[in-house]
Amino acid sequence: MNVDLPEVQGFNLRPRFYREGNSDYVEISAIGTRDTDIKKVTPDVMERWPSEWAAYCDGRPVLPRSGTPLTALSQMGADQAKKLFDGNVQVLEELAVLSDAQAGAFGHGTITLRTLAQKFLAKQESDRKVEVQNKITAAAASPVPVAEANPEAFAKIGAAIDGLSSKIDQLVNILIAQNAPKQRGRPPKDKNGPPNSP
Repeated sequence: MNVDLPEVQGFNLRPRFYREGNSDYVEISAIGTRDTDIKKVTPDVMERWPSEWAAYCDGRPVLPRSGTPLTALSQMGADQAKKLFDGNVQVLEELAVLSDAQAGAFGHGTITLRTLAQKFLAKQESDRKVEVQNKITAAAASPVPVAEANPEAFAKIGAAIDGLSSKIDQLVNILIAQNAPKQRGRPPKDKNGPPNSP
């Protein structure tokens, strides 16, 4: 019997590194949940979150991820944007793909913001495609400039081609002469013979 199971959506995990005593620890939390996993930092953890680990080691804040800022959405309040950013949703692209459970964990109105983010990003992509299409159409419609004919330049090019043509003919004649079949055997004797010696 075949049973179709719904696809399980993966949660984006967020590490928070800190030091306790002489050891480094990481607290790993998922977007939209209160559950955390605390463990010692291992090479696997460093490899999984290299930029966050480097920022922790250098004592600087983690750089935000690239994408459309949360504040690009006019309906996004500063408090809501901070709450999302602190919850590891840093850009509109990440907000747009949150599940209902993840969005609900951020409080009232987040599902509405997610829908607005999806519409905003779809319009942004549509506008980008229209802009590219307009550039292609404009480029196709504009005539390609043709360089003006320069008789002197054509004459120089013609003379250069004629000179190269005569050199190629000379090389061909040399190659033909070198590859000509050679006569076999001894050369014929001179009928007059060598001059008589006294």
